[in-house]
Amino acid sequence: MTKSKTKFSYAQLALADWLVEDAANRFAVVSTDHYSSKSIGLYQVTENGVVTIASASTGCEDISLIDRLGGSLEIKYTPLVTDKVLVGFHSQFSRDGDDNGFKKFMKSIGYKGFDTVHGGMLLMRQTDTSMQRWEMEWKAAFAALKAKRDGLRADVGRTVIIGAKCKVHPRVDAETKKSLPYGFLLPVPDLKLVRPTWKARVVKETKERLYVQDVVRIRDTDGSGEHHNPIRGFEPNQYVEREHVMVDGATERAAQTLLSVDTDRVEAYYQSVDNALAVALEPLLALHARLFQAEGMHDDLMREAIEASTVEKN
Repeated sequence: MTKSKTKFSYAQLALADWLVEDAANRFAVVSTDHYSSKSIGLYQVTENGVVTIASASTGCEDISLIDRLGGSLEIKYTPLVTDKVLVGFHSQFSRDGDDNGFKKFMKSIGYKGFDTVHGGMLLMRQTDTSMQRWEMEWKAAFAALKAKRDGLRADVGRTVIIGAKCKVHPRVDAETKKSLPYGFLLPVPDLKLVRPTWKARVVKETKERLYVQDVVRIRDTDGSGEHHNPIRGFEPNQYVEREHVMVDGATERAAQTLLSVDTDRVEAYYQSVDNALAVALEPLLALHARLFQAEGMHDDLMREAIEASTVEKN
């Protein structure tokens, strides 16, 4: 395989592969203005008109497509057009008064979505000529890159359980809450612990991070506390620092086992708080009332002391 056949990245050839999959009805458009988004828009021609699959303004709902394209819509497209992997048509190319390739194509499919767009736009497609070269030169190169990518994912593929640093607040029933005076704070500590919260599949790893997909929450939130989410990034490029992984290489029953231990710990905390409040809440409320009363008496005494200490003016 020559150097020219291997110089493209996985993402670049993945874009070409997506277009060649339905060359007659798929096309890509990107803004060439300096300050515009470099995210490539993907479009599909259907019987009911042109459907926007992905764009800089709307993003892409199909996470699997983003993953298929290497994780981002920002792909270095210029080499693809230069080397004729894709055929490019610029909207500002002059044809001596005639419509250029960009305008001709948009008219041929009856699409007016770019009629009012300011600035230069580049249309990229697969044509008969580029598809012939794809079959002869680039298809095998992409298959090799995809096989390598799939192999690396298979090597690191495993399930992990991710924990969240949580703060569980005391559980107080509604009637008790109503009986508490304004400003009264329960002298009960919060429970701080790491709770199993997500399950995910590893697709890539570095020394410090695990990149994950198929993230699923395994513990319902009941609103009784707060937690820190250690998962960073956006699908399909989410990652977590290794220090937040509770189980690396989890079995099928791992989530259930950890959740059982977690539930028992939290319930034991709630029970301890309930028992303590059953004994201490009434004396604490009485103390609060006495302190509130004493505060009022103190204000009256201090006011009288201030008046008695003030020199009368003639």
